[in-house]
Amino acid sequence: MTLHNLFNNVISLFYPSRCAVCDALSRTAFCGKCAAEYPPTTAAASGFDGLDRVYALFPYTDKVRKAVLNLKFHARPDIAASLGRAAAEFAPFTAADIDVVTFIPLSKKRARERGYNQAEIFAKSYAKGKGLPCRALLVRTRNTAANSGLAAAARKENVSGAFAMKNGASAAGKRILLCDDVLTTGSTVASAAAVLRDAGAASVCVLCAAKTRYDGEDVPEDGDPR
Repeated sequence: MTLHNLFNNVISLFYPSRCAVCDALSRTAFCGKCAAEYPPTTAAASGFDGLDRVYALFPYTDKVRKAVLNLKFHARPDIAASLGRAAAEFAPFTAADIDVVTFIPLSKKRARERGYNQAEIFAKSYAKGKGLPCRALLVRTRNTAANSGLAAAARKENVSGAFAMKNGASAAGKRILLCDDVLTTGSTVASAAAVLRDAGAASVCVLCAAKTRYDGEDVPEDGDPR
């Protein structure tokens, strides 16, 4: 990333001016056209074991998919901030439901390559909008292979044991909202949530920016999802 791009990303993070979905100039997180075309869903995702509630803002299709790929692979952390602000407006969690917001951590290798953790930016933007604390509670214990292209069982195996509590962090008795960018089979968030529960979390809910239409085998091959 060039110094110029880094400067623009920092400015965009604090002074957003583009639509998170189509990248058009916009004073709000979504331009009027995309707000009408992609109204955030109010239906919670279901069928994810070990999670109290799961919510995804958008289906992972068309413009949303392009926005997420720009966020993850084209140095656009401002998109995560915009998605977090939208989630603060539309997601069905309240301050009465959640004690602390946290996020899926990146591996050190991926963090160095990308320069930021999109899930962390999304979580912090959401938490700020809701007036909730956001803390890093988890670390990655090892690098994992890309989940893209893997079937559900292989994804589960890939992230098994990949997370641990961060030194000095506490989940005991807390109602935790765990954030990530894209939800597919739920293997990543389920593995992380299991660590939080083992550390005494009272509940673990999940908030993601988008959810894929995973049918059991056909996984969008967009590169490393982390």
